[in-house]
Amino acid sequence: MSDDEEVLIGPPLRENAIDETETETETESVAEITGHESLGHGRQVEPHRRHQTPSKKAAPPLGTIRKSSKLIANCKPSVHKHFVQREKFCTLAQRRYTAPPNQSALKLKSVIGYNGNGRGNMIWNPETGFFAYTSGCIVIVEDLNAGTQKHLMGHTEEISTMALQNDCQILASGSGSFQMAKSQICLWDIQTMTCKKVLTYHEYDIVCMAYSRDDKFLVSVGDYRECSIVVWSTYNYSVVTTSKTALPVHDLKWDPYTMNEFVSVGQNGTVLFWLLDETGANVALNVHEGEVPEELLQTHHMGSGQVDFTALEFAGDSILFITSNNGTVSAWDTRHNSCFMHWESDTQEIGIIICRRGRLLTGSVSRSLKLWSVVGIGEMKLPGDHNNMRRGGLTMEDEMNLDGPITCAAFDDTMDMGIVGTGTGTLWYVNWNERTSIRLVSSHMNKVNGLAFADNRFFATCADDGSLRVWSIHDREQALQFQVMDQSCMCLAFSPLQPEVSTFSTVSNLPEAPVVAHTKREERLHLPSVVAGYSDGTIRMFDLNKVEMVLKMHPHAVSVTAVSFSSDGRMILSGGSDGLIAISSPTTGMTIRVINDHKGAPITNIDITFKEDQNLAYSAPLLWLATSADRRVSVWSADWSKDFCELVDWLTFPAPAFTPEGTVIKKSDQSYYSQLPPSLAMFSLEEPDIIVYTGYGMQKQVQFYSMSQRKVVRTAALTHWASHLDLSPGGNLIALGANERLLKVLDYYESSFQDYIGHCDSVQLVRFSPDGKMLFSVAHSEMLIWEVAL
Repeated sequence: MSDDEEVLIGPPLRENAIDETETETETESVAEITGHESLGHGRQVEPHRRHQTPSKKAAPPLGTIRKSSKLIANCKPSVHKHFVQREKFCTLAQRRYTAPPNQSALKLKSVIGYNGNGRGNMIWNPETGFFAYTSGCIVIVEDLNAGTQKHLMGHTEEISTMALQNDCQILASGSGSFQMAKSQICLWDIQTMTCKKVLTYHEYDIVCMAYSRDDKFLVSVGDYRECSIVVWSTYNYSVVTTSKTALPVHDLKWDPYTMNEFVSVGQNGTVLFWLLDETGANVALNVHEGEVPEELLQTHHMGSGQVDFTALEFAGDSILFITSNNGTVSAWDTRHNSCFMHWESDTQEIGIIICRRGRLLTGSVSRSLKLWSVVGIGEMKLPGDHNNMRRGGLTMEDEMNLDGPITCAAFDDTMDMGIVGTGTGTLWYVNWNERTSIRLVSSHMNKVNGLAFADNRFFATCADDGSLRVWSIHDREQALQFQVMDQSCMCLAFSPLQPEVSTFSTVSNLPEAPVVAHTKREERLHLPSVVAGYSDGTIRMFDLNKVEMVLKMHPHAVSVTAVSFSSDGRMILSGGSDGLIAISSPTTGMTIRVINDHKGAPITNIDITFKEDQNLAYSAPLLWLATSADRRVSVWSADWSKDFCELVDWLTFPAPAFTPEGTVIKKSDQSYYSQLPPSLAMFSLEEPDIIVYTGYGMQKQVQFYSMSQRKVVRTAALTHWASHLDLSPGGNLIALGANERLLKVLDYYESSFQDYIGHCDSVQLVRFSPDGKMLFSVAHSEMLIWEVAL
């Protein structure tokens, strides 16, 4: 790296200014270190030359960028470490009705999942036991002993990162901007669990944040589109000073051994040493760029591409460890801002590094967690023979593979135990002494397409990644998972619960006084079977008690969009994206019949009744219905024990000839269905004669159709188009999801409603628990559990 590339940030200088800068550059006294030391597991540890303490130059103000010959700052970084907000298309509704707390029908009870797309969005303090992580736009503070949650709600967009003050009094959480919503830093009082202040400055996403050792300052880093460094005063939460880097910053840490210095690392092997100068009238930032050895910038196994520095960690004895996207760890002398050695720790990007008491932990995109002993590495800073390095040197003590790329980690002072987060949405408790990893939090990271209840204890979800997961409602833990590769699981349903049969035996046959001994059934967990439909047209049935797939059939040539068991469990009803409905046997796997009345429009939902006494004068006691995206509902009467099924009613609801955005609908183009609100219908649990329907139409509303009168008898107005619908078992509430990130609760009779926020994407699923005491809402992969207060 040449001297004229030393000044890597700042505005273009005049010709004479450049000459002056070059003449003032300090001369370097270099102590050559020859040869290589093979340490630990035979890895090549390469020492480098020493430098004298460099001087720091004034950092440029925000808004000025140095000339960059090759790289453009606003190009999205290819490294995993740099946070990129998950793509979404809907915004939070500007108009909404939120009820006062004493009149609220719902109360947020718990959140299932951890956002594996965040970076450093998990905090654990081993001394106080404070444990917090994020899901969507919510910060979850969890008591690991009691398993209870508290929720910090103030963000409207996906939270990218968090930082905790050293005194554990204030938690900072950052979220980016989206359309009209601004980037936010929320400061939470840990004692009162309230938002103390909201800071707004950044234009886009926030990559990372860090508190100074004395908690006097907070630094926040903007993403690749702005490359800003902002220093906040924690006294009055004002901006102290700002600067802008030429290239994106991936990580930043304060030097724990000084009060006013921090280091940032980023794209193209950039290492910046910052000094917060408080000696003048105004606080200023001075910066020096460390000289990176050419060996570190070699791509090696990466092929083409550039080397980025992705994470850093301070150790004792003026040592700084820096990781890169090619799996290299380098050691730097912070007194001279120079690199004195490096070694290859992994074959892929390392995004997490922690150092405590001579032990170093690295976490990489390759799912690998490695524990190193780095005792005596500081001696390599000295010139001369390094063969007498203290016993131990650089050795890898242990290694553990988890279920995804490592995104965050927190460990105790001895590095014996800690909590690690992965990109698959899992938080693990890791104990190196016992060599164990225990799953603390599980979650989907792909869009959740279906949710169904086995009973009041367990429910199941399915997602785009082909996974079907069974969860415990009480402790929010994942109990089972079935994975189908290269397919999306689109829908699922549980078989009806079979009534328990009492068993007894006759002890005495005396006709005048028979004696019967009742057998007490063994209390064991028995779950109904679950059936799931996939994007390749297959349907699979799983036995949860045996934890195995018991049936696979292929009744559809296209994606399965809806599935349900018949009310007696004798048949499986499934609908496809082409409008065909298949009736299949769960015992033989054969398709008994195919119904093509809805052909041409995707089936959006199937609903069944369990009550036999409908008093509707139909030839069979049990009804079921199917709804298609073209706003048609077919109602069927069935007796599957007699192989009987007939159409008894057909509903068609009118709609404009254009989409909600004003685009003219082309009937020949089937893709327009995805641009419209879905058509949804369900049998009313409160009034057996009523079908509750919502969908795209002349107005935003819920319609109540009477099967006996063959007409809509009443409507309830909505403020937004519904994306999903469910009725409470008690019959008095209707739950609706909306694309505007709202969960709506509608009174069944009075049509009054309340809006609830908490999601940062379209609410595509709402489901009441079988007992009606809880309501589940899903937006993309975020799952919230609400307690029903009414």
